[in-house]
Amino acid sequence: MLQNKNNLQKTILIALCISISLFSSLGWSHGWVGKRFFPSTLATEDPYVNDELSFIMGRIRGPSEDGALNHATNLKVGYAKTIFPRFALSLGGNVNFVNPVNQDSNISGFSNMEIGAKYQFLTSEKYESLASIGLEASIGGTGKPGVPEANSFSILMPGIFFGQGFGFFPETMKYLRPLALTGVLQANVPLSRHSIEDGERHRNPNSLSWGATLQYSIPYLQAFVKDVGIPTPFNRIIPVVEVSANSCIDPACMHTTGSINPGVIWLGRKFQLGIEATVPFNDTTGRDVGMLVQFHVFVDDLFPKTIGRPLFR
Repeated sequence: MLQNKNNLQKTILIALCISISLFSSLGWSHGWVGKRFFPSTLATEDPYVNDELSFIMGRIRGPSEDGALNHATNLKVGYAKTIFPRFALSLGGNVNFVNPVNQDSNISGFSNMEIGAKYQFLTSEKYESLASIGLEASIGGTGKPGVPEANSFSILMPGIFFGQGFGFFPETMKYLRPLALTGVLQANVPLSRHSIEDGERHRNPNSLSWGATLQYSIPYLQAFVKDVGIPTPFNRIIPVVEVSANSCIDPACMHTTGSINPGVIWLGRKFQLGIEATVPFNDTTGRDVGMLVQFHVFVDDLFPKTIGRPLFR
Protein backbone atom coordinates (compact mmCIF):
# COMPACT_ATOMS: atom_id res chain seq x y z
CA MET A 1 0.00 0.00 0.00
CA LEU A 2 2.78 2.42 0.97
CA GLN A 3 4.71 1.52 -2.19
CA ASN A 4 1.68 2.24 -4.35
CA LYS A 5 1.18 5.57 -2.58
CA ASN A 6 4.80 6.54 -3.20
CA ASN A 7 4.52 5.55 -6.87
CA LEU A 8 1.37 7.63 -7.19
CA GLN A 9 3.08 10.64 -5.62
CA LYS A 10 6.04 10.26 -7.98
CA THR A 11 3.72 10.02 -10.97
CA ILE A 12 1.83 13.16 -9.93
CA LEU A 13 5.10 15.00 -9.34
CA ILE A 14 6.48 14.01 -12.76
CA ALA A 15 3.23 15.00 -14.48
CA LEU A 16 3.25 18.33 -12.65
CA CYS A 17 6.85 19.00 -13.70
CA ILE A 18 6.06 18.16 -17.32
CA SER A 19 3.02 20.47 -17.27
CA ILE A 20 4.98 23.33 -15.71
CA SER A 21 7.78 22.85 -18.22
CA LEU A 22 5.41 22.87 -21.16
CA PHE A 23 3.46 25.82 -19.81
CA SER A 24 6.69 27.76 -19.27
CA SER A 25 7.80 27.06 -22.81
CA LEU A 26 4.50 28.51 -24.00
CA GLY A 27 4.29 31.32 -21.46
CA TRP A 28 4.77 34.26 -23.77
CA SER A 29 2.80 37.48 -23.52
CA HIS A 30 2.04 37.65 -27.24
CA GLY A 31 -1.48 36.56 -28.19
CA TRP A 32 -2.51 35.10 -24.81
CA VAL A 33 -5.89 35.30 -23.11
CA GLY A 34 -6.01 33.04 -20.06
CA LYS A 35 -4.69 29.62 -21.07
CA ARG A 36 -5.44 30.30 -24.74
CA PHE A 37 -2.83 31.40 -27.27
CA PHE A 38 -4.18 32.91 -30.48
CA PRO A 39 -1.59 32.77 -33.27
CA SER A 40 -1.26 35.45 -35.91
CA THR A 41 -3.21 34.14 -38.89
CA LEU A 42 -2.19 34.55 -42.53
CA ALA A 43 -5.32 35.61 -44.42
CA THR A 44 -7.35 37.39 -41.73
CA GLU A 45 -6.52 40.13 -39.26
CA ASP A 46 -5.54 39.26 -35.66
CA PRO A 47 -8.17 39.96 -32.97
CA TYR A 48 -5.70 41.24 -30.36
CA VAL A 49 -3.28 44.14 -29.79
CA ASN A 50 0.48 43.61 -29.51
CA ASP A 51 3.93 44.49 -30.83
CA GLU A 52 4.64 42.47 -33.96
CA LEU A 53 6.47 42.35 -37.26
CA SER A 54 4.99 40.19 -39.99
CA PHE A 55 6.04 39.03 -43.45
CA ILE A 56 3.51 37.17 -45.60
CA MET A 57 4.23 36.05 -49.15
CA GLY A 58 1.41 34.97 -51.43
CA ARG A 59 1.46 33.29 -54.82
CA ILE A 60 -1.65 32.85 -56.97
CA ARG A 61 -2.80 32.67 -60.57
CA GLY A 62 -6.08 34.43 -61.19
CA PRO A 63 -8.02 36.99 -63.23
CA SER A 64 -7.38 40.71 -63.09
CA GLU A 65 -10.09 43.38 -63.25
CA ASP A 66 -10.11 43.26 -67.06
CA GLY A 67 -10.51 39.46 -67.07
CA ALA A 68 -6.95 38.61 -68.15
CA LEU A 69 -5.07 35.90 -66.27
CA ASN A 70 -2.11 36.90 -64.10
CA HIS A 71 0.62 35.12 -62.20
CA ALA A 72 0.87 37.24 -59.06
CA THR A 73 3.36 37.21 -56.19
CA ASN A 74 2.71 39.47 -53.24
CA LEU A 75 4.89 40.25 -50.22
CA LYS A 76 3.02 41.92 -47.37
CA VAL A 77 4.99 43.56 -44.57
CA GLY A 78 3.35 44.92 -41.44
CA TYR A 79 4.52 46.37 -38.14
CA ALA A 80 2.38 47.13 -35.09
CA LYS A 81 3.48 49.12 -32.04
CA THR A 82 1.57 49.35 -28.76
CA ILE A 83 1.13 52.89 -27.48
CA PHE A 84 -0.94 51.85 -24.46
CA PRO A 85 -1.36 48.26 -23.18
CA ARG A 86 -4.51 47.69 -25.26
CA PHE A 87 -4.00 50.25 -28.02
CA ALA A 88 -1.61 49.96 -30.99
CA LEU A 89 -0.73 51.77 -34.18
CA SER A 90 0.31 49.93 -37.33
CA LEU A 91 2.08 50.55 -40.61
CA GLY A 92 2.19 48.25 -43.61
CA GLY A 93 2.28 47.76 -47.32
CA ASN A 94 2.60 45.26 -50.15
CA VAL A 95 5.16 44.66 -52.83
CA ASN A 96 3.47 43.16 -55.90
CA PHE A 97 4.94 41.26 -58.84
CA VAL A 98 2.33 40.59 -61.51
CA ASN A 99 3.14 38.70 -64.69
CA PRO A 100 0.21 38.89 -67.14
CA VAL A 101 -0.21 35.67 -69.09
CA ASN A 102 0.69 35.95 -72.82
CA GLN A 103 2.39 39.31 -72.25
CA ASP A 104 6.09 40.14 -72.14
CA SER A 105 6.00 42.95 -69.56
CA ASN A 106 5.73 42.53 -65.79
CA ILE A 107 3.96 44.86 -63.39
CA SER A 108 5.84 45.31 -60.15
CA GLY A 109 6.00 47.84 -57.36
CA PHE A 110 4.52 48.94 -54.06
CA SER A 111 0.82 49.15 -53.35
CA ASN A 112 -0.56 52.00 -51.29
CA MET A 113 0.79 52.41 -47.78
CA GLU A 114 -1.60 51.43 -44.98
CA ILE A 115 -1.77 52.91 -41.50
CA GLY A 116 -4.04 51.80 -38.71
CA ALA A 117 -5.09 51.88 -35.08
CA LYS A 118 -6.62 49.10 -32.98
CA TYR A 119 -8.10 49.00 -29.48
CA GLN A 120 -8.72 45.74 -27.61
CA PHE A 121 -11.86 46.48 -25.59
CA LEU A 122 -12.70 42.98 -24.36
CA THR A 123 -10.46 40.42 -22.67
CA SER A 124 -11.97 37.51 -20.71
CA GLU A 125 -9.40 35.02 -19.43
CA LYS A 126 -12.10 32.84 -17.89
CA TYR A 127 -14.00 32.39 -21.16
CA GLU A 128 -10.95 32.75 -23.47
CA SER A 129 -12.64 35.63 -25.28
CA LEU A 130 -11.29 38.83 -26.76
CA ALA A 131 -12.49 41.51 -29.14
CA SER A 132 -11.05 44.64 -30.75
CA ILE A 133 -12.15 47.53 -32.90
CA GLY A 134 -9.88 49.14 -35.44
CA LEU A 135 -9.57 51.73 -38.15
CA GLU A 136 -7.17 51.36 -41.07
CA ALA A 137 -6.57 53.65 -43.99
CA SER A 138 -5.06 52.97 -47.40
CA ILE A 139 -3.33 56.21 -48.40
CA GLY A 140 -4.11 57.03 -52.01
CA GLY A 141 -1.26 57.86 -54.36
CA THR A 142 1.49 56.31 -52.22
CA GLY A 143 1.86 53.26 -54.46
CA LYS A 144 3.08 52.76 -58.00
CA PRO A 145 0.36 53.45 -60.62
CA GLY A 146 -0.85 50.27 -62.30
CA VAL A 147 0.07 48.02 -59.39
CA PRO A 148 -2.82 46.22 -57.62
CA GLU A 149 -4.14 48.17 -54.62
CA ALA A 150 -2.21 51.30 -55.67
CA ASN A 151 -5.29 53.46 -56.13
CA SER A 152 -5.17 57.22 -56.60
CA PHE A 153 -7.79 57.62 -53.83
CA SER A 154 -7.72 56.77 -50.12
CA ILE A 155 -9.88 54.13 -48.44
CA LEU A 156 -11.05 54.05 -44.82
CA MET A 157 -11.47 50.58 -43.29
CA PRO A 158 -13.25 50.46 -39.91
CA GLY A 159 -13.62 46.96 -38.50
CA ILE A 160 -14.32 44.66 -35.58
CA PHE A 161 -12.26 41.58 -34.69
CA PHE A 162 -12.93 38.76 -32.22
CA GLY A 163 -11.42 35.57 -30.86
CA GLN A 164 -13.10 32.78 -28.91
CA GLY A 165 -11.56 29.68 -27.37
CA PHE A 166 -13.59 26.63 -26.29
CA GLY A 167 -11.75 25.67 -23.13
CA PHE A 168 -15.06 25.90 -21.22
CA PHE A 169 -16.40 22.74 -22.90
CA PRO A 170 -17.35 20.00 -20.37
CA GLU A 171 -15.22 16.95 -19.59
CA THR A 172 -17.24 14.83 -22.00
CA MET A 173 -16.07 17.14 -24.81
CA LYS A 174 -12.55 17.77 -23.54
CA TYR A 175 -10.88 16.96 -26.86
CA LEU A 176 -12.78 19.85 -28.41
CA ARG A 177 -11.37 22.33 -25.89
CA PRO A 178 -8.30 23.08 -28.07
CA LEU A 179 -10.64 24.52 -30.72
CA ALA A 180 -10.78 28.28 -31.23
CA LEU A 181 -12.59 30.61 -33.59
CA THR A 182 -11.57 34.07 -34.78
CA GLY A 183 -13.34 36.43 -37.11
CA VAL A 184 -13.27 39.85 -38.74
CA LEU A 185 -15.81 42.19 -40.32
CA GLN A 186 -14.40 45.29 -42.01
CA ALA A 187 -15.93 47.95 -44.27
CA ASN A 188 -13.97 49.50 -47.16
CA VAL A 189 -15.14 53.07 -47.81
CA PRO A 190 -13.43 55.05 -50.62
CA LEU A 191 -13.02 58.75 -49.82
CA SER A 192 -13.58 59.57 -53.49
CA ARG A 193 -16.69 58.22 -55.21
CA HIS A 194 -15.07 58.44 -58.67
CA SER A 195 -11.55 58.44 -60.06
CA ILE A 196 -9.90 58.87 -63.46
CA GLU A 197 -7.87 55.91 -64.70
CA ASP A 198 -6.43 55.68 -68.21
CA GLY A 199 -8.47 58.70 -69.19
CA GLU A 200 -11.76 57.09 -68.11
CA ARG A 201 -14.01 57.90 -65.18
CA HIS A 202 -14.59 54.96 -62.82
CA ARG A 203 -16.88 54.55 -59.84
CA ASN A 204 -15.15 53.46 -56.63
CA PRO A 205 -17.51 51.01 -54.91
CA ASN A 206 -18.00 50.28 -51.24
CA SER A 207 -17.17 46.77 -50.15
CA LEU A 208 -17.13 44.55 -47.10
CA SER A 209 -14.18 42.36 -46.08
CA TRP A 210 -15.06 39.42 -43.87
CA GLY A 211 -13.41 36.27 -42.70
CA ALA A 212 -13.08 33.61 -40.03
CA THR A 213 -10.62 30.99 -38.84
CA LEU A 214 -11.08 27.64 -37.14
CA GLN A 215 -8.03 26.47 -35.17
CA TYR A 216 -7.07 23.35 -33.21
CA SER A 217 -4.19 23.99 -30.82
CA ILE A 218 -1.89 21.02 -30.23
CA PRO A 219 -0.03 22.98 -27.48
CA TYR A 220 -3.37 23.52 -25.69
CA LEU A 221 -4.19 19.82 -26.04
CA GLN A 222 -0.86 18.76 -24.59
CA ALA A 223 -0.79 21.25 -21.71
CA PHE A 224 -4.41 21.56 -20.60
CA VAL A 225 -6.35 18.51 -21.88
CA LYS A 226 -4.07 15.49 -22.08
CA ASP A 227 -0.44 14.91 -22.98
CA VAL A 228 -0.96 12.44 -25.82
CA GLY A 229 2.77 12.17 -26.47
CA ILE A 230 3.10 14.23 -29.66
CA PRO A 231 6.87 14.78 -30.07
CA THR A 232 8.78 17.97 -30.77
CA PRO A 233 8.44 19.91 -33.09
CA PHE A 234 4.93 18.69 -33.90
CA ASN A 235 3.67 19.53 -30.40
CA ARG A 236 3.91 23.24 -31.34
CA ILE A 237 1.62 23.05 -34.36
CA ILE A 238 -1.82 24.65 -34.74
CA PRO A 239 -3.78 23.33 -37.76
CA VAL A 240 -6.01 26.09 -39.10
CA VAL A 241 -8.61 26.70 -41.81
CA GLU A 242 -9.28 30.30 -42.82
CA VAL A 243 -12.00 31.85 -44.94
CA SER A 244 -11.17 35.28 -46.36
CA ALA A 245 -13.55 37.19 -48.63
CA ASN A 246 -14.48 40.58 -50.01
CA SER A 247 -18.03 41.46 -51.07
CA CYS A 248 -18.80 44.47 -53.22
CA ILE A 249 -22.00 46.00 -51.85
CA ASP A 250 -22.71 48.63 -54.50
CA PRO A 251 -25.66 47.86 -56.84
CA ALA A 252 -23.34 47.98 -59.86
CA CYS A 253 -21.06 45.21 -58.60
CA MET A 254 -22.83 42.76 -56.31
CA HIS A 255 -20.21 40.02 -56.30
CA THR A 256 -17.89 38.28 -53.83
CA THR A 257 -14.33 37.08 -54.18
CA GLY A 258 -12.47 35.01 -51.63
CA SER A 259 -10.68 31.84 -50.71
CA ILE A 260 -10.59 28.94 -48.27
CA ASN A 261 -7.12 28.52 -46.80
CA PRO A 262 -6.23 25.26 -45.00
CA GLY A 263 -2.77 25.14 -43.41
CA VAL A 264 -0.64 24.89 -40.29
CA ILE A 265 1.10 27.36 -37.98
CA TRP A 266 4.20 26.42 -35.99
CA LEU A 267 4.90 28.31 -32.78
CA GLY A 268 8.38 29.21 -31.60
CA ARG A 269 9.27 31.19 -28.50
CA LYS A 270 10.04 34.42 -30.38
CA PHE A 271 8.45 33.84 -33.77
CA GLN A 272 6.03 31.69 -35.70
CA LEU A 273 5.94 30.14 -39.16
CA GLY A 274 2.85 29.45 -41.22
CA ILE A 275 1.89 27.96 -44.55
CA GLU A 276 -1.52 27.70 -46.18
CA ALA A 277 -3.04 26.75 -49.50
CA THR A 278 -5.27 29.38 -51.13
CA VAL A 279 -8.31 27.71 -52.69
CA PRO A 280 -10.65 30.12 -54.55
CA PHE A 281 -14.32 29.44 -53.86
CA ASN A 282 -15.72 30.83 -57.13
CA ASP A 283 -14.68 31.57 -60.72
CA THR A 284 -14.61 35.31 -60.04
CA THR A 285 -11.71 34.74 -57.64
CA GLY A 286 -9.86 32.34 -59.92
CA ARG A 287 -9.47 28.66 -60.69
CA ASP A 288 -5.99 27.75 -59.49
CA VAL A 289 -4.75 26.97 -55.99
CA GLY A 290 -2.22 29.42 -54.58
CA MET A 291 -0.10 29.55 -51.46
CA LEU A 292 0.60 31.78 -48.44
CA VAL A 293 3.83 31.62 -46.41
CA GLN A 294 4.33 33.55 -43.17
CA PHE A 295 7.24 34.59 -40.96
CA HIS A 296 5.96 36.43 -37.90
CA VAL A 297 8.14 37.97 -35.19
CA PHE A 298 6.87 38.43 -31.61
CA VAL A 299 8.48 41.82 -30.98
CA ASP A 300 6.94 42.05 -27.50
CA ASP A 301 8.55 38.73 -26.51
CA LEU A 302 11.82 39.39 -28.31
CA PHE A 303 12.36 42.84 -26.74
CA PRO A 304 10.09 42.89 -23.64
CA LYS A 305 11.98 45.70 -21.88
CA THR A 306 12.58 48.05 -24.81
CA ILE A 307 10.74 48.34 -28.14
CA GLY A 308 8.39 45.46 -27.32
CA ARG A 309 6.61 47.23 -24.46
CA PRO A 310 3.88 49.91 -24.65
CA LEU A 311 5.17 53.48 -24.76
CA PHE A 312 2.80 54.46 -21.96
CA ARG A 313 1.45 52.28 -19.16
